[in-house]
Amino acid sequence: MKRTLFARLAWLLAGTVGLVLITGIVVLRITGDGAARDLTVHTIATRIIAADALLKHGDVAALAALDITHAQDAPVGRTPVLPVVRDVLDGLRGAFPGRELRIDGTQHATVWIATQGPAPGWLGVALNGPRVPIFRAGLLTIILAAVVVLAAAAFYARSLTAPLRQLAASAHGVVGGEAPPPIPRHAAYELRELRSALALAAADVRASRRERELMLAALSHDIRTPLARLRLGLELAAPADEGLRTGMEADIAALDAMCEHFIAFARDGRDEASAAVDLSALAGDVAAAEAAHGEPWEVRAPPTCVVRGKPLALRRAVENLVRNATRHGAPPFVITLTREAGSTQLEVSDRGHGVAPDLLGQLGDAFVQGNAARSNAIGSGLGLASVKRIAEQHGGTLGLRNLPGGGFAATLSIGE
Repeated sequence: MKRTLFARLAWLLAGTVGLVLITGIVVLRITGDGAARDLTVHTIATRIIAADALLKHGDVAALAALDITHAQDAPVGRTPVLPVVRDVLDGLRGAFPGRELRIDGTQHATVWIATQGPAPGWLGVALNGPRVPIFRAGLLTIILAAVVVLAAAAFYARSLTAPLRQLAASAHGVVGGEAPPPIPRHAAYELRELRSALALAAADVRASRRERELMLAALSHDIRTPLARLRLGLELAAPADEGLRTGMEADIAALDAMCEHFIAFARDGRDEASAAVDLSALAGDVAAAEAAHGEPWEVRAPPTCVVRGKPLALRRAVENLVRNATRHGAPPFVITLTREAGSTQLEVSDRGHGVAPDLLGQLGDAFVQGNAARSNAIGSGLGLASVKRIAEQHGGTLGLRNLPGGGFAATLSIGE
């Protein structure tokens, strides 16, 4: 069982109310005996006085209306066990000095008192639980009060723990730099302080991440200049070994691509204005540009598919997915565009070797590469991370999976 704060508060309050309830019952039993005894003595004495008056006038038949029994001989009687019953008998002896009193029965006890006057015999008056009415009313009052207190306490405990659950649910986002959700104004001061501290921590994470990204972008931008000079020098002074030249050109192209990924990751398009974007036309343009380099692409899309988004960021995302498939996968290459209620999915798939299952869950995080399972190409691990960030900016997600029978598919989902 989870030991949540709410559960602990609930158990604490329930134990407190239970203790108060038990104490109230004990106090009621102690203090209620005197009142119950006096009330019972007064009630029985009043009925006996009325019975004496009826007997004095010879109206024996009217005793039945008072629920009083008239008998010539009374039972032998017994010694009462309960102190309160003994107290009642003592009270009646004080009210009717000189008259003999007996008690008979247990659950339905009857007090017998000798008559006075012209009708000799005994009068039997039922003893109906001297403490029951007072004790029952008091016990019911205590129980109802306990229920009200528990309900109020549960509501208060829930109002205390609900903001804590909200902050706990946002902890993962705070680590990533997202601001924690607002909490109710009536929340405790300590909870508002906790929320402010988490907001400051998230702001620090965002600032640190932004500084790191800007540094990477600046460094990558500066590296591209000497890379361009190396490429030009390689063209002017070509090595005699054609294989060496080809390898050097490939290395320069890989370094240049890594720099491009760093810059794209830093310039994620968050400041770009949104506009209407036709994803069908965009997918066709990217596929045609890739096919011009020798890799044919099939586009399965409706004639038009317009969404609201950042045009340059979306193009960069589709280009990253297409180049990732071309570089690490194998034909046939397919772009599939579908639209469902509430979202649009753009899937880029290939029929290569896919990604190792133990790496699949980590793809999309910065600097995580699946190249070992896909190819021996050099990469930065930022291509899919950029696509994931762009998807989140558009209220969507990036889904990555291996295809049955071999292959890999990346699905860019865009919310509407």
